[in-house]
Amino acid sequence: MNKIIQYFELIQSLILSLPNIVIERYTEQILSKDRGNLRIKLRFHDNSLLEISEAIYFGQNARKYLSY
Repeated sequence: MNKIIQYFELIQSLILSLPNIVIERYTEQILSKDRGNLRIKLRFHDNSLLEISEAIYFGQNARKYLSY
């Protein structure tokens, strides 16, 4: 399994473990085996909103964030 898919699965499991949130948007886009985009929009119980748009790159010069 490639690193982008592993990363998306990790983020999705972390979000699903959060209590009292509504997932308004969760969009994964795999661009290549080393690149992807992620868009997340979460609504919390107090009606606050968190919106994240992330471009991910796991190339040779990228830092190592995942340890499997």
